[in-house]
Amino acid sequence: MNIAGKIQTLKDIKQTIRSEAGKLGHKLNISQPEKSSPEKQEDGSSEGGGFTYTIDEAVIHMGMGRYQIAWFILLGMSSMAQASEIALASVILSDLICEWKISVAKASLIPALVLLAALPGGYIGGVI
Repeated sequence: MNIAGKIQTLKDIKQTIRSEAGKLGHKLNISQPEKSSPEKQEDGSSEGGGFTYTIDEAVIHMGMGRYQIAWFILLGMSSMAQASEIALASVILSDLICEWKISVAKASLIPALVLLAALPGGYIGGVI
């Protein structure tokens, strides 16, 4: 597939996402959730009253607790450590080239390998 074909495929995907997102268009109304109407289940029985919430409404209604704040701080510190590690690597890279007598190409592999090594950790952290 050539570049033009790939670009057209990406445009098609983008258009599909936009049309699907338009179909979803729901409004959040936390203060007065609508009472659900009894719906027929597969066996013919109906679900009783109660309120129906979307996932967004439920998360907003619960709010941020100690657990979410602790994770927010922990992940923020983790991101700061990752950023400072990359910044430090870029600062000391020129000294490493002189000290270890390596080529620029080999020296540029150091930050690349650091990011590559962070990839599995990011995936595992995202799953957890």
